[in-house]
Amino acid sequence: MASIATAIDNQDFMEYHSKALVIKANAKWIAAARLFYSVYYIQEAWHNQDYQMMLERYQTLVENVVELKRYSIKVQAELLSK
Repeated sequence: MASIATAIDNQDFMEYHSKALVIKANAKWIAAARLFYSVYYIQEAWHNQDYQMMLERYQTLVENVVELKRYSIKVQAELLSK
């Protein structure tokens, strides 16, 4: 996420797109649908050269990454308490 934030700060949409695709691939693998679709819409905006939409979708991406992280921590804690 830090590299995506840096890419946004630098208006480097190619790097933003590239890093987002890595998240999308991993999200699909672990069945994190919200995260997957967050990046899907960023990718769609990239293909349409709609950089403003890419910026608008960033907040949702961050929220979904945080949600997945919280869920992962919760699951780990539950597994360790057994």
